[in-house]
Amino acid sequence: MYHVAEHFKSGCGDHDKSLNRGDNYSKHVMKQLEEYKVASRTHDILPLEPAGVRFQVTVVKQDGNIRDVFQLKDMVCTCGALQLLKYLCLHMLVVCRRINSDHFQYVNDYYSTENYLGTYTADFNPIPGVSDWPEASELPPLFPPGSCLPSVVRPVPLCNESAQATGLV
Repeated sequence: MYHVAEHFKSGCGDHDKSLNRGDNYSKHVMKQLEEYKVASRTHDILPLEPAGVRFQVTVVKQDGNIRDVFQLKDMVCTCGALQLLKYLCLHMLVVCRRINSDHFQYVNDYYSTENYLGTYTADFNPIPGVSDWPEASELPPLFPPGSCLPSVVRPVPLCNESAQATGLV
């Protein structure tokens, strides 16, 4: 735990520097967006509707073309990365370039440098050992989802017994 805490403390210095440089988003997002900018040059875009709401983004590869559809109005892409990560997918970047839109307006504030630094401002004080952990006697035991308490487990009836109980035999 001490190693992890030190890792976060040392990493915050990098984010302080990026904040001073004027980076609005975390280092990971900025790096990913730079990679997307380079990769987006090889993609073709085709508007699917006259209003410019849906776009087909295609990348030509040796083993076949890969097509994704991006819907600007709903902010949905068939690749699923935009919905999952809440920052730009490659296809969104291609569309933003086509319609001359600032792609940073679509990145979730979750990834802002200020929010990242705010997450790790608290001190990490790990508990030295298991023997120092407080006892939680008044709380009920927690079991993984789908598991049962041992007293609730019932034996599974044999096939013949279940068939006899339902009257099928």
